Amino acid sequence: MKLWPQSSHDRRGFAVYLAFLVTTVLFFLVLGGQDIVRLTLDQGRTTALEVIGFQAADGGLERGLARLHRSFRPFTATYVSPLGPFRQVEVQIAARPAPRARLDLIATATILDGGRPVARRRVERRDIQQRPGRTGSGRFLEAS
Repeated sequence: MKLWPQSSHDRRGFAVYLAFLVTTVLFFLVLGGQDIVRLTLDQGRTTALEVIGFQAADGGLERGLARLHRSFRPFTATYVSPLGPFRQVEVQIAARPAPRARLDLIATATILDGGRPVARRRVERRDIQQRPGRTGSGRFLEAS
């Protein structure tokens, strides 16, 4: 009784089994790698959009401060800037009355991808006084 077959036909069957096993393992490794890469790209995209949203909201605050230096009174304003063929940023600025004859300035930036909001950031300046220069610009708050 032989424990190990010596014919070449029996060994070919083992080679097919081994090739199938290695191919299956490689297939699952590629699928796992694909998921990791996709998640990393999504996280990088989200971070980039958050940074763009913060910068746009901060720019909205600067526009609002410039408008308040010209005319110190409550207002609302909205503007849209393109970020590419399908993406744009919409910034809403509002100056609202606050106690002691001061104003609160709020800027909200919304990143739209194909008309659908994908990121939103909100920043504020509170207790803005009517003074020359930056001394009356109030306290900065980030509330996203």
